[in-house]
Amino acid sequence: MRSEKVSEALNALQNRFLLCRVASLAVRGFHKPRTRVPDTMNEVLDRIAVTEPRNLFAKPDAKRKSRSLGGSSTIRNVRRRNRREESE
Repeated sequence: MRSEKVSEALNALQNRFLLCRVASLAVRGFHKPRTRVPDTMNEVLDRIAVTEPRNLFAKPDAKRKSRSLGGSSTIRNVRRRNRREESE
């Protein structure tokens, strides 16, 4: 259930307002067209729950192709990458 996922994510981020902000940014960044938003939200909450708090806002290494959860420029880059993947 979603409430369990939220409580697990709150263990990583103690501030519920910060969790709400991070989750909303991440959902906008990770969401792919033609998929359900609740599924994306569940995936984001799972990722937040297993990530250490200090790594949530870290910039990804150049060698690793992982997605960061912070910053509007990061969200824009993720959206561009999603559009490119769809057009291919």
